[in-house]
Amino acid sequence: MSYSKPMRVNYKRLLTTWIISLIITSVITAVITILITKDKDAEATEVDAIFYTPKVQETEPSISPIPTESPIEDLIVEEPAMTELGEYTITAYCPCETCCGIWAKNRPNGIVYGAAGIELQEGYSVAAPGLPFGTILYIEGLDEYVVEDRPVSWVAEKYDDKIVDIYFLSHDDALEFGLQHRTVYLKGEIQDD
Repeated sequence: MSYSKPMRVNYKRLLTTWIISLIITSVITAVITILITKDKDAEATEVDAIFYTPKVQETEPSISPIPTESPIEDLIVEEPAMTELGEYTITAYCPCETCCGIWAKNRPNGIVYGAAGIELQEGYSVAAPGLPFGTILYIEGLDEYVVEDRPVSWVAEKYDDKIVDIYFLSHDDALEFGLQHRTVYLKGEIQDD
């Protein structure tokens, strides 16, 4: 009668192999899940952004223990209300000495700063009396602008503070814009200085 010796099991090696297999399987599963979720989220966001219409809730809301958020909620931004300020005289100015007088001299590094201490930008910055710096204005037929400068006091008085002076980089562009009369709207609420 032949007797065979029981086979010795190397538990350490078996456990190591099992742990490595488990880790590899977990990593592969996680990667696949991320890729699938990412593709679905991208498709959902793209489709929702194009076809989103608010849903009317017909029944009482159900109480959910976990709040759910739609990716489209992050894309919806309420437009601030606009308040009509009335008809203003709209003019244009540039950084030259003709437009800015003594303030055109000694600009640090050639940078043009407005009275708010912020670098002025063409198509964005305006000078307006009586409105706090940072106030967003919409000028009918033009665009949105931000108050970052002040006109000289005699100009503000001449137009009863109903003037907005748009900043341009070149004197020729400012001259070409000329003087116009347009309705000005306050976008949002007046900010405190």
